[in-house]
Amino acid sequence: MAIFFCPHIQALLLTNSLLISVFAAALLEPARFVPNLQSNSLIAGNANIESGNASATIHLFNAGLKLASIQVPRVEATVCAVAQLPLPKDLWSGCAAVLDAGVNDTKIELADIEKLGAVARLEGGKSNADVELNSGKSDAHLHAELPLPIPGATVDLKQVDARLRFHFDSIADFIRASPIRGSLIGDGEITVQKGQPVGDVQFNGDNLRYGDFSLPRLALNANAADGSVKIRELHAAIDDSNYLDATGEN
Repeated sequence: MAIFFCPHIQALLLTNSLLISVFAAALLEPARFVPNLQSNSLIAGNANIESGNASATIHLFNAGLKLASIQVPRVEATVCAVAQLPLPKDLWSGCAAVLDAGVNDTKIELADIEKLGAVARLEGGKSNADVELNSGKSDAHLHAELPLPIPGATVDLKQVDARLRFHFDSIADFIRASPIRGSLIGDGEITVQKGQPVGDVQFNGDNLRYGDFSLPRLALNANAADGSVKIRELHAAIDDSNYLDATGEN
């Protein structure tokens, strides 16, 4: 890794408790840290201290990331953060931060995801994040919120509030040279509050085929509410004489 500073800008530490530092770092040999990792990475940013506040902005640029069967042509991320100095005892009340990241054309084995983006925020002792996925005509959106624990305490995942919405339009949206043939469409919206899921999920498939195995018909309709998961319909038919029909609640 090579790191570069700008000393003439650092020298602005003159009066009024002002410090501005600009830096850049290039990861020249990533395989030294992660075996077989290939990538070209550049990190650049600045950090400031002025009038009792510290702030920093960091940009990450990555191209040509390859690791085993994972290929990511381009990754960009930006982190902006600010904190009061000295830090308050409860820590989080004196801090705020935003992370914005995006990934395009990710390939994992046979899977191909066109676009994946995330924005995470920390402010006022709470954190929240939005994640969006788009590939072909399929998409998904996740929003989650979590109060941050006091320093020294552990995160209580039961306090997570989350909402997931998705539409699955086609197998070809994610698997270009797919060994799976046929039509599969799905929709769902699930909310989690106080550790309890609430929502509906539906999938319908026709003429699904994988190698010599075929499944002419697949249907799933499930619902979660009041702490239980109910399968309203599960139908999988190989032919008119061989099929599965099930319902149930857990």
